[in-house]
Amino acid sequence: MSAPAIQPDLVFTLDFSGVIQSAAISGELAEAHESATPIDTLVGQSWRDTCDASNAGKVDRIVQGAVQHEVCGFSQINQRLPSGQTVLFEFIAVQTRWKQQRIVVVGKNLTAVVKMQDRLLSTQRSMEKEFWKLREMETRYSTLVNATPDVVLVLRDPDLRVVDINEHASKAIDIATGDSISRLALSDTDSEKLRNTLDTARQSGRAPVIVIRCGPQNNSWRLRASSYTGQSGLQFMLQFSIHHTMAKPANVEPISGISAADIVDNLPEGLVAINQQNFITHVNPAFAKLINRTSTDTILGQSFDRWLPPARTNDVETLRSILSTEDPVYNFPSCLLSEDSDGTQNKRDVLLSARRLPGDHPELMLMLIRSAAA
Repeated sequence: MSAPAIQPDLVFTLDFSGVIQSAAISGELAEAHESATPIDTLVGQSWRDTCDASNAGKVDRIVQGAVQHEVCGFSQINQRLPSGQTVLFEFIAVQTRWKQQRIVVVGKNLTAVVKMQDRLLSTQRSMEKEFWKLREMETRYSTLVNATPDVVLVLRDPDLRVVDINEHASKAIDIATGDSISRLALSDTDSEKLRNTLDTARQSGRAPVIVIRCGPQNNSWRLRASSYTGQSGLQFMLQFSIHHTMAKPANVEPISGISAADIVDNLPEGLVAINQQNFITHVNPAFAKLINRTSTDTILGQSFDRWLPPARTNDVETLRSILSTEDPVYNFPSCLLSEDSDGTQNKRDVLLSARRLPGDHPELMLMLIRSAAA
């Protein structure tokens, strides 16, 4: 079975001076580029005159090569067709063995090849752009993570081996990339707390803060855990912050005659306690000043929602929701209403820090309130 014949896209027959004696074009090119003017209108013209002026030297070399050596190899030339359009061809010229001295020039249309090259170049540039964008993000991430004084680890699930750390990790808790988290040598109690924390992060995306002891100095650390899905599957990000405890200073005697209530009443920031129904059970004078009240007596027993603008009435419930997984919450942005003596209402941007009251009254929520402009 013979191989199918490959049809050329353009064929010229030239005399030895390079004048076109006959011309033929493939049906596909004829349909795309021939309109009212057929290809044989080029007959009688010098081939070099029908090409892009910048290619005239190439045409002369092809013709001279075919005359002198019978065959002249491939050369890319921009050929102008009768329609006026210019198409890139790859030509080869062969001298005939007929009685007449003729050169047959066969051309292959390279338009599809050029388009493919353009697409490949465009794809390459797009990939390079995305590569540098990813490199920029990676550099930014590395800079941010290494700038924090905290220890940051990334663990893979399920073997809990370290796949990434920041600069502080190896020195602070003696761990390196590739190590198992078991290298921390936690106590049985802390190991169980860590397992429960990772289980919660695996299910919910993040877990409440826990306190564990680890590292060469057996320091106490506040640990936050969150999870995300990376290219290699589920991973955990652990952030260790030194847990500072209040120790009693040496040689300092407590001052008598000052109660906790005295300290609360003289705080420079507003403090309120609200029950499950959002009614205020405790309040200090600084909060009364924030809402332009002269006495705390007119505030006790009132709903805290009374001093929230309509657009912010869900802020307390949002805080309660956050406190269910993270306690305490710091600097939650909100807004308070205050009322002038003439009845004019004003809005003040504030920051709320909140936590649940431990012990016998978990239904109470404490909020420390300060002006956002402070």
